[in-house]
Amino acid sequence: MNKKLGWFAIGCMVAGLLMLIGAVIAFLSGEAFNSVMLLAVIGAMFFLIGFVPAVSKYRANKKRDELLRSGRAVEAKIENVNMNMMYSSSGRNPYIITCRWSDALNPDEVYQFRSENIWYDPKSMLTKDTMTVYLDQKNPKRYYMDIRFLPETVNG
Repeated sequence: MNKKLGWFAIGCMVAGLLMLIGAVIAFLSGEAFNSVMLLAVIGAMFFLIGFVPAVSKYRANKKRDELLRSGRAVEAKIENVNMNMMYSSSGRNPYIITCRWSDALNPDEVYQFRSENIWYDPKSMLTKDTMTVYLDQKNPKRYYMDIRFLPETVNG
C-alpha cells in the first residue's frame, strides 16, 4: 500500500555510508587495520539493513505499477479476511484478504490471491464480495490485488 520508504531504512543506509566513509578516512590516516575493518564491517551491516528493504519496496512498487498499467483486470471472489500469523511487527499481526478466481475459458484451474499486509481489519470497508486483481498476461501467478481504495491507517 505504502510507496514511501521508511525513515528507519533511510537512517540505516546513511549511518552505514557514514561509517564506511569514516573507515576509508581512518585507513588513509594510517589507523590500525583492525579498527578500520571493524568500522567498515559495522558500516556495511547498517547499510545492508536499510538497503535490502529499500530494494524490496522498489521491486514491489515497480511490479504493482507494471501490472496496473498492463495487467488483465479480473474480479476475484473474496474468500476471507484473516490475520497473517506468519508475520508480526511490534507484537501485532497484519490482515490479508484472500480471493479465488477461475478463468471462464479454463474453469478447472482455480487461482488463489492474497493481498499485501493490511495493518487493521478491513472487513468493514469491503463494500462488495469481489476484489479487482491485475494479472500478468503470461503468468497469472504474478498478480497485484488492488487495495488502493483502503486508507493507509485507521484511527482508533
